[in-house]
Amino acid sequence: MNTKIDFKAKPILMIVLAIVLVALLGWWAYSIYVPSPSNTVKSYFEHISNEQYSEAYDLLDGSYKKMKVDLDTFTAAFDNARQHGTIYKSVIINNVSDSNRKSQKVVAFTLVTREKGRETSPQGQYVLTKIDGKWKITDSLN
Repeated sequence: MNTKIDFKAKPILMIVLAIVLVALLGWWAYSIYVPSPSNTVKSYFEHISNEQYSEAYDLLDGSYKKMKVDLDTFTAAFDNARQHGTIYKSVIINNVSDSNRKSQKVVAFTLVTREKGRETSPQGQYVLTKIDGKWKITDSLN
């Protein structure tokens, strides 16, 4: 009698486990790929690290983008830093906090770099604004 119960419960258990697994995978994929302030900052520094300056520049907007002048000036600044031994290794998101506007967040981060062979970890804060459904870096608080 117990074997029949186990036999009938097994398909139900497998279905429940499959649903839980699909839900967890969906949540994981959503958390990684959904546009968010922290993912935007991570992408920005990954693009710079990979010398994809155009993609990094596209993540800027507003006064912060104007401060960088244009793509050529932006690219030249990072190329110059790289030629002088600065390498962006990784970024650690320390905190994401609300601002006085719903469409703005402040992302505090630590940037792990190697400068002339020595590892440094400067900290920074960017203001991100949601523009047309995408988070853009619009200001630096440093």
